[in-house]
Order: sequence, then structure tokens, then C-alpha cells
Amino acid sequence: MRETAHKTDQTNPKEICLKQFCFHAVREHFPSLSMEAVLDLPVPLIKELLPHLTVCQLDEIQPELNQRATFRDADVLGLARALKQLSESCRSSLTDLNIGVLPYTKLTEILLDASPKVTSLHVEIQSVALGPHFLPHHPRIAESDMSAELPLEKLTVKVAELQTDLQFITSVLRRSPQLNSVHIAGMRLPTGSSLSHLLTTLSESNHNLRSLNLEDMKLSDCLPEILNLLMHCKLEELQCNDCRLLERWSDKQESLQQLVAAVKSVPSLHTLSLAQNRLAKNVSVLAELFSGSSPSSVKRLDISSNFIQPAELLEFAEKLRTHRPLHRLTLDLRKNPGDRDPDTWNAALNTLRPFCVLQVGGWKSTDTMVDHISNM
Repeated sequence: MRETAHKTDQTNPKEICLKQFCFHAVREHFPSLSMEAVLDLPVPLIKELLPHLTVCQLDEIQPELNQRATFRDADVLGLARALKQLSESCRSSLTDLNIGVLPYTKLTEILLDASPKVTSLHVEIQSVALGPHFLPHHPRIAESDMSAELPLEKLTVKVAELQTDLQFITSVLRRSPQLNSVHIAGMRLPTGSSLSHLLTTLSESNHNLRSLNLEDMKLSDCLPEILNLLMHCKLEELQCNDCRLLERWSDKQESLQQLVAAVKSVPSLHTLSLAQNRLAKNVSVLAELFSGSSPSSVKRLDISSNFIQPAELLEFAEKLRTHRPLHRLTLDLRKNPGDRDPDTWNAALNTLRPFCVLQVGGWKSTDTMVDHISNM
């Protein structure tokens, strides 16, 4: 039983212009439009439209948005009842549940309790509203047994909402001791809150974890919890992409060295991704992964999109030549500004090639917008 949300990676500029024109037309002619015509738009379009409306128009549309969210709740509860009936059938073989979009996180646990045989769950959370004044009304939902152990082995949760219910995800993690693969993306907490509790829960409750993918999350204040997780796990794959790891580290090199030491203590770890973390001049520290009497077993290292300059890559390459990996290393260097000094960049690549499989390309410094964002 699957519901798939299709997304496109590229948008035609002409389509953007046409879309903006349509949004402006909706604003100008809002009084003469049918409310149903607006609400029948796909959810992503409604989200894009809201900032173009006036305050009065938003006040008018808010109750309808709330009611629409309630209908969706009813739809999900209907699905939960159907899943419950299916799970009670001796002919049921449902183990993989893929839910394209839910309006908020609480509904996910209700679906899990309705389908106690599911071992793989992929869910995307996307609230309709864009701000605190337009959050959908959450109706009271009858509680099910939310303490029973779940047989989940694989969990993917992608969130697109202003503030994530962290209690939901930690509850699911605690109830799923058999998890071996976890992918969580886009979690946003209220100001002053930390995702450290998420990492602590993983350390304490998910000892079978082999693959952990954390994406588009703020983990810069979670270094102690990351180190503790690595000390008490048997991970084979660790991805911390776009997690702003170095953002609040006072001594970036020292903290990165601590992370490297922790990674080296996990002999099962063969894949490490630190893409989009602004490593830049600190990248040379990663060469220490393969130094000493107990070098890392990492065979794939992703340091793409880290604004690594040619001179910084050359320093990394020279250190890595001194501490060669145990196995031929697949090294992802894509979307770093190699074309700023092609000679130095190529010298670094030539130094790496004897013991690395290189993945390069994807950057043009002539793209001033990309250049500006990278320096922000």
C-alpha cells in the first residue's frame, strides 16, 4: 500500500515566471474566486501561494485550511482502520509502508500501531501552513497502545514543517529496538531546543543500527552525543549532510579531531559522509582517519559541497599520501571550487589518484550566486 509524492529537481524559469503571474492574479481577483478553486490546488502550490496573499485574505482562507487539515486527519484515520483490519488477516503480507505526505507527525505513530507487522516505513511530513498563525487545527485523536514494541527495521522520516515534534520520533525509536537503518531529514526545533535527545535515544535504544543518515539538521551543539553514539554502536554507514557541524565549535580543528578519533574506534564503519558542512580549511584533519596503529576502515568518504579551496585540498592530499587508507578510497569531491586555481587543484587530484577513486566536478565559480551563497 503506497502513496508516492513526486518531486522535480529542476524548475523551468518560464514556469517560475508564469507561477508568479498566477499568484499575483489570485491576489488581485481573490474576492471573485471560488474558495474551492483555491483549496483544490495541490498542497505545495497552496504553500507557495500564501505569502502572496494579503492579511485579510489569509484571515479568510485560514478556517478553510484548518477544515481541510481535519478532513485529511479523517482520511488518515480511515487508512489506519483499514490497515488494522488488514493486519488482523492471516493473508496479510504488508511489511513496507510508504506514505507520501502527512500533515503532522502524530499521525505517523497511529499508522504504525494500526499495522504492527510493518518492518519498513517511509513517511514525509508536510504541514499546509507556513507560519504560526496558520497552523492546521489538530483534532483530538483517540490514543492507541503507544508503548508496544514495533518490528521496524528501516525508518525514513522527511520533515517539512516549522517545528518538529521530537517526542514523536524518539518514541518510535525507543519502541523499535530492531532498527538497522534510520534516515531523518529536515527536523526543526523551537529556538533554544537541541537535537541531542534524538542522538541519545539512538545510542540507548537502537543497538542494531547499521546505517544512520541525518540530513538538513542543526547538530553543531551535539558533538558529545555524536561521540557517545559512535562509541556504543556498530555503524557501517554514517551520513551527516548539511548538519552545520562546525557552526558552533569554538575550536573547529580540535572538535573535528575528536570526531575523527571516534570514527576510527568503529571498525565496522565503511561509509562516512560529511557533505555540506563548511569543512573548508579544516578538511586536512580528515586525513588523520587513516593514521596511527588503528586506522579507520572507511572505504567511501564524501566531502562534497564543503567549499574546499585547491590549496586546502592539496594539503589534505599530501597528508593522505603519508597516511594511506587500508583500502582504495572512493572520495567524493564534487561541488567544491576547484576551478579557482586549476593547477593546484589538478596537482591535488594527481596526488590522490594512486590510492583514491575520485568523484569530481559540479562547480562553476562564474556562477556568482553559487559563489555568494558559499561564502555566506
